[in-house]
Amino acid sequence: MSSPARRRYDAPCGAMVWTQRFITDIRQQVPRFRYHGIDVVAHVVEANKAKFARDPLTEIHIGDMTSDPIPEGFDMILSRDALQHLTFKQIHGALRRFAESDAAWTVIGKDCSPHAGADS
Repeated sequence: MSSPARRRYDAPCGAMVWTQRFITDIRQQVPRFRYHGIDVVAHVVEANKAKFARDPLTEIHIGDMTSDPIPEGFDMILSRDALQHLTFKQIHGALRRFAESDAAWTVIGKDCSPHAGADS
């Protein structure tokens, strides 16, 4: 059995409504779990940075998943609720960046539940 993902790249990280609970839960099993989120919306990034300011294992930056290369060393890329908002050209760019990365896993999804986006 392979080891769990220890470094996650989240593109885009959005408002991180559910992410704080995820990070807390996963660190019970993987104490040194590192999270790196990017988003193109400056005020969202600044709010997230403030929320996680005391967490040295969590980084949030301005970034564009459709054009910026993904830094090396991430086990997993998560792209949730994003691609449907992009043009086909932007989707191609994002998928190219994901494929060019050295991440072992790329998880792309959309929450289709009736309470999508709710912190539940």
